[in-house]
Amino acid sequence: MLPLTTPNTGAHSVPVRDQGLLVVRQVEDDNSCLFNAVAYILDPDKKNNIKALRQVVSDAIEANSDTYSEAILGRPRKEYCDWIQRDNSWGGAIELSIFSEYYKIEIDSIDVSTNRVDRFGEGHYSQRALVMYSGIHYDALALTPELGAPTECDQTQFDVKLEDIITAGIQLAAKLKKVQNCRVRATLSSYTKALAILHEASRLINNL
Repeated sequence: MLPLTTPNTGAHSVPVRDQGLLVVRQVEDDNSCLFNAVAYILDPDKKNNIKALRQVVSDAIEANSDTYSEAILGRPRKEYCDWIQRDNSWGGAIELSIFSEYYKIEIDSIDVSTNRVDRFGEGHYSQRALVMYSGIHYDALALTPELGAPTECDQTQFDVKLEDIITAGIQLAAKLKKVQNCRVRATLSSYTKALAILHEASRLINNL
């Protein structure tokens, strides 16, 4: 089974008209988050394990030297192929491009910080799947009939003509950004209060 958590909270969902709720299916923060997210949205029967997905990437790079050159990879191709097969190596745009072609599906990555949608395989396929990108982490997006429904009820692949799904994904990213900003402000407030307490304690000690 994939490492997966499923928060049952409105902060992680947006309604999609007449279809249900688009929700974040969070995967573990273990350097394999992109691979786990891709496995969730594209391999519902879990036939591909993470090592197999890493091998897919390595094979594609080895077979397409023109597309995946050293300039694109940022390192020698052999070195990249060895690196991406390690459990602690993370994936990104290169891997999403490869998985789009491998699974014959458009993969849209929605950036929480900017609301930008990066579309891999755009215009080439009739179906799309979605992932959410926080800047350092990927999660899967799925359509569920209701909060708390079993993940077996999730729909993770959609007709590219259904723009409501992309709209909901962008709304969800904006919602998550607000939650993150609130947490940052709360953390900074707590930190400021703690510093004030320490400063006052230091002043009292110095006055003894």
